[in-house]
Amino acid sequence: MRKSIDLLFIFAMALALAGCGKLTPTIAGSLISKDNRTVFVKLRTGNHPVGRVEQKFVDEGLLQNTGTGIALTPDGKQMLQAVHAVPCGPDCWTFPLGERTDVTVVGLKGSQEISESATFTWKLEPNDLGERFGLEEKEYEGTAEFRREHGRWKLVSVDDDAPVF
Repeated sequence: MRKSIDLLFIFAMALALAGCGKLTPTIAGSLISKDNRTVFVKLRTGNHPVGRVEQKFVDEGLLQNTGTGIALTPDGKQMLQAVHAVPCGPDCWTFPLGERTDVTVVGLKGSQEISESATFTWKLEPNDLGERFGLEEKEYEGTAEFRREHGRWKLVSVDDDAPVF
């Protein structure tokens, strides 16, 4: 009798663990939310034409056209310090304009064993600088790819359709 109870327990545990390998909307949403949630912009100065991003900063008085290129104004230098801009090369910085919030997975498709893709919605919550440049709190859609490695789901890529300047 004891042996059949032990076997039944082992069978029940194996069955329960087999179901734990599925990627659920909750797990997918959690992995997407933990991903880099910040919406960044890249700003370049130096000897190159003024692009869309740079023009917004020129209009705001944060960059100036020097005739041989574009340079930060004193206000622009202050702004980069205030937003904790990260250098991405000579005369290049990235910094946040807002955060991805309220991730909701609306669909999953794939093999459920090795790879999976998810569609999700999310909201942009602009920071002060993002609002200054016209970003509004709005809902976006995105896709994410997952791969199962060593029994756990790993986020491979996210395309969140973030606003581009």
